[in-house]
Amino acid sequence: MMDSTADGRLTGLDNFWLQVEHSRRLMTVSSTWTFKQPLDSSLVHQSLVKLCDMYPRFKMVPMHGTAFRTAVWKIAPGWRPEMNVVHHTLSEPTETALKKYIAAETVKAFQYNKPLWELHAISGLENNQCAFFWKAHHCMSDGQGFIQSLLTTTSLGEAIFSSPSAFRKKTPQDSPRDDDSKTRKYRPSFKQRLPSSYDPKTLLFIFVGWAQALLAWTWWASKQLQLLFHILSHDLRVFLVCLFPFQKRDLSYPALQSYEKEISWSNTISLRDINYVRKAFGGTLNDIMIVVITRCIKHYLEELGARHDDYAKLLIPISMRAANDWRFQNIVSGTWGWFSMGELDTKTLVRQVQQEMQAIKASCMPRFLYTIICQKLLKMFPGVLPPMPIVNLYAAVPHGVFTNIPGPLEPVSFGGQEIQSYHVLPPQSGKGTLAIGLVSYCGKVSITVLADVNTKYPQLTEKLCQRFTKEFDFLLSEASMELSRTPSVTSAPWN
Repeated sequence: MMDSTADGRLTGLDNFWLQVEHSRRLMTVSSTWTFKQPLDSSLVHQSLVKLCDMYPRFKMVPMHGTAFRTAVWKIAPGWRPEMNVVHHTLSEPTETALKKYIAAETVKAFQYNKPLWELHAISGLENNQCAFFWKAHHCMSDGQGFIQSLLTTTSLGEAIFSSPSAFRKKTPQDSPRDDDSKTRKYRPSFKQRLPSSYDPKTLLFIFVGWAQALLAWTWWASKQLQLLFHILSHDLRVFLVCLFPFQKRDLSYPALQSYEKEISWSNTISLRDINYVRKAFGGTLNDIMIVVITRCIKHYLEELGARHDDYAKLLIPISMRAANDWRFQNIVSGTWGWFSMGELDTKTLVRQVQQEMQAIKASCMPRFLYTIICQKLLKMFPGVLPPMPIVNLYAAVPHGVFTNIPGPLEPVSFGGQEIQSYHVLPPQSGKGTLAIGLVSYCGKVSITVLADVNTKYPQLTEKLCQRFTKEFDFLLSEASMELSRTPSVTSAPWN
């Protein structure tokens, strides 16, 4: 059984997601799969039964919570997996109709008399294609746990839990350890190792060696001090926002948060092309994707003549899981990151994003929030939360939530059919914020974006997703130009 905590009480973080939910920003994690042909219903049912057996929270509901004790996971009486399956046929055989249906279902709250998840089997797409839309309440698990649990129902099965590091061979030592002092090799002292004569060449050699070591140490120390400065600067900004929740100007609008949502997803980008860009400008995959997303937001706002903020403020989830931790529950923290929307060239922007992400990863704030606030205080006093207006105020601070979920490297099948496309979404943070999910599948990545529907920002998600590949293509052309200056690079990745 992969979910060892399912029959106990909600953790402090599980309970947090349960309590902070608002009717206009539901705490829902979701994923969409598309298929070329209809699925075998009997195979789908078998997969759901397997899912519920491996992860008992899929057949449980939280019950009997109090102000001083979190709710308990209890099996829903008389419940069967098919009760959480919704069948729907689109009125139009278009991807637009599919997106509208998913957006409408995303904002529908769960019924607490049955497990807090749903599977929507959607038919009526062009050429008899179909789609499956999964959604679950965030109190069940974080996004990584949710997506990994769903993948166990595919052709991957339990192979997903295999870890290459667990089978890595140990390298034998070049020489065996010798604990016998009598056979220990003779090692001359430092004074004995000094040259007997100090000719100019020897002195020059010693001086150059010491100078190189000193320069290397100085370079390393300066890098560590620079990183420490960025960490302290980032944590100070976070601390100030916690004291004074400065509101963004971009993507905000008057009146109540819109109940209506819009969803779009982008075309795919090759991981090979992303690595090519990384070779030119450095940074991780996440760094490059944040550069692209930041520019998408910046240029969309500038087209409207409505950009006021200098930084795109994104809430970045940070996994607290160990390497082989597959528990189906919330083991995640996070913090805000500031990414420049100024007029920076690509090298400078990549460097700024890289420094900010390094500060986020090295910051003590996410671990403090997870260990002390969420798992300790919210476990002891689950009903003691700030008033909802205060929660809404902090939820609306960022421009968006950005999460990256790694997916299978090879095509996988579910219900007898191969998954053609694969999308994920985190919950929306608050009013005027974007939910951005990045996922990789079969060597390609794409983003899915959810946002409030508002006339002040027309076609927000659609235009951001359209810009995603265009902005990356420009980045790719810059990388080709940068690497063409290096003699060893003779061709671009598409040649």
